[in-house]
Amino acid sequence: CEEIGVYDGDVTIGPRSCIGPEACASAGADDGSVTIGPDTCNGEFSCGYIGADDGDVTTGPRSCIGTQACASAGDGYGIVTIGPDACIGETSCEEIGVYGGYAMLDSYTCRGEYACPFAGAEEGNVTIGPRSCRGQGACPIIGGEGFAFLGEDTCTGKEACMYAGASEGNASLGSGSCAGQNSCERAGFGGKGIATTIIKSRACRGPASCQDVGRDGVGMTSIGSDSCYGERSCYNVGRDGSGSIDNFMCFGPYICRAQDEFAPCVGTDVKVTVEFKTDAYPSESSWRISQTCGSGFSKSSDGFTETNTVNIDNYCTSDGAFLFTITDSYGDGLFDPGYYKVYIDDVEMISEGPPINFANTYTKSFGSCTTPPPTTPAPVTSQVCSSVLK
Repeated sequence: CEEIGVYDGDVTIGPRSCIGPEACASAGADDGSVTIGPDTCNGEFSCGYIGADDGDVTTGPRSCIGTQACASAGDGYGIVTIGPDACIGETSCEEIGVYGGYAMLDSYTCRGEYACPFAGAEEGNVTIGPRSCRGQGACPIIGGEGFAFLGEDTCTGKEACMYAGASEGNASLGSGSCAGQNSCERAGFGGKGIATTIIKSRACRGPASCQDVGRDGVGMTSIGSDSCYGERSCYNVGRDGSGSIDNFMCFGPYICRAQDEFAPCVGTDVKVTVEFKTDAYPSESSWRISQTCGSGFSKSSDGFTETNTVNIDNYCTSDGAFLFTITDSYGDGLFDPGYYKVYIDDVEMISEGPPINFANTYTKSFGSCTTPPPTTPAPVTSQVCSSVLK
């Protein structure tokens, strides 16, 4: 059934059809119209390019099963509607609705590994129903330069929905989304839309989820309440952009670190702040701070990419003696305007620059090891018991 209905043709395919590799490929392409029933497009690259180039495609439930099934459907200003329980295979539904197309996916879709990549990218638009994008890496780079609208409980797979709505795009994710590790990372990154990234309540619960959301964007970044539970979740949200964060709640260690206020440390822990400004060669620089006595605390910079930029990181740990190390991979130190400052509970402990003259490695220590004085044991008394013979 390859290329059926192309060039303004109309095609209707019943249920349990298009089974096998490349089955029904390019159906309805070039202004064609394709309606495919349930349980269809089951096979590697089955239904590929259907409805491409201004075509119109509707598939029923349980469709697009298999590696690259339904790939490039609706490519080039096409319109694609895919029923529930669809796009299950690895890289299934790849590039649907790209280049100005419109892709509408129902619930429980995009559940294969890296399923639905680039959906709605390049000025396309994509709407994905609830409980979708559950495979590892599912729904990456969707809605780039276009609009990406995702329903509730989506993006729960590891690295799911990364770069959603990035690069001038707009992303809206429903409540309960971004629960997988690194899910929704860099959604709306570098976006230029008016409403760059909107993530609703109960979101960003996986480790490192929602990192860099809306970063470097011009539009607003909004994350709903009861969100950001995972460790390092919501790190750098809206940073260096003109966005804002509404109704924000933070739970768990090392989160919300781009906010103006850092959550107070608990108990006897102290707040450790590292302020580091990069020079013209940011990728050459890295730092590490660790305790030489105490709890074994050790943290490192994430990897710098932006020139002449101040980066501030806050941590909580027990007090003690610390060693701060800067490494320069090129071996020429940190040029002007580069510098660093390290604070304990907002009191500056060490600093240098700009510039900092060293070769490959720079180290500086501060703090002290406090050891409790030895306890003098209580004297031991002995009793001598004697028996008297009578």
